[in-house]
Amino acid sequence: MDKKELGRIGEEFAANFLQKKGIQIIKRNYFTKFGEIDLIGIENKTIIFVEVKLRQSNVFGFPYESITNKKLEKIYQLAESFLLENDFSDFDCRFDVISLIYYHADETFKVEWLKNQYFS
Repeated sequence: MDKKELGRIGEEFAANFLQKKGIQIIKRNYFTKFGEIDLIGIENKTIIFVEVKLRQSNVFGFPYESITNKKLEKIYQLAESFLLENDFSDFDCRFDVISLIYYHADETFKVEWLKNQYFS
C-alpha cells in the first residue's frame, strides 16, 4: 500500500471514528487556495475542523507533533473561508486533531482524538 492510499484509508478511518462518537461529518477534503482541511463536522451547535495526521510509527514523534505553526495558520484561513461560504454564524467553532499510528502487522490504527487543540 502506497502512502497516498494509506492516507485515504486513514482519513476514512478517522471519519468513521468521529461518526461513531456522534460527530456528523458534513465535508471531507475542503480545499481552497490556502490548502485543505481533512474533515469538517458538527456536534450539537459546534462546527469542528479536523486535521488528520498519520504515521506508521512513533519513532520520529507522534503524528500530531508534525503540525507546524504554518499549518495552523492555513487551518485558520481555511476555517474562515468555509465559515464565510456557509451560514454557521450561530455555531461555536472548534479545532481537533485525529492522530493515527498505523500498524502494518495487523492492519490496525492506534487513534488519539485531541479536542480543541488550536486557539486563535
